[in-house]
Amino acid sequence: MYATNYMLQYQVAVKNQMQYGSCYQNALLSTIESELLQTGLAIGPLSRMQSYYDTRELMYTVNEDSGSQSFLTLYAAKKYGIAPEDMWDYTTAHMYQKPPVEVYSEALNTRIATYTGIYNQGGTAEALRDKVLEVLSQGKSVVAGFHLREYFYDQADKSLFNQKGSGDGDWIGGHAVQIVGYNSN
Repeated sequence: MYATNYMLQYQVAVKNQMQYGSCYQNALLSTIESELLQTGLAIGPLSRMQSYYDTRELMYTVNEDSGSQSFLTLYAAKKYGIAPEDMWDYTTAHMYQKPPVEVYSEALNTRIATYTGIYNQGGTAEALRDKVLEVLSQGKSVVAGFHLREYFYDQADKSLFNQKGSGDGDWIGGHAVQIVGYNSN
């Protein structure tokens, strides 16, 4: 099996998503920043709000805090690039505004060239876990998106994850995280 592996030496600071539906931007841009650190190209935080706007523009939802679709976030990062966050910071003032031209000019310096998906259509949970562990064992991090059911957040005791859930219940949305390591013990 796989040994313990954490990419903490290349992990960037955890970002606060605040109340926005930009979890995929937080996970993806942290992953890109970590990859840049690994290659010695540390450029600092990338603009999550630019990425979130660009993705919502492709979704025709720029006037909503709609969340984003993973494949469109990746497409936007490949097409437009991502400027440094200090050029278009993560604030409410920028939520519904298109970034200025100079942000996009700088963003072209940080475009993703390729990305790879881990697909488990119809596979088992164990097969998916093994695919994720294989990527992590190669020194890469993984952006994972998943659906949440209503029992995930228990309103009664305010626990983030209610493990008493039976697996039934309505879907209440989705979330994305960056996975940076594992311990197979």
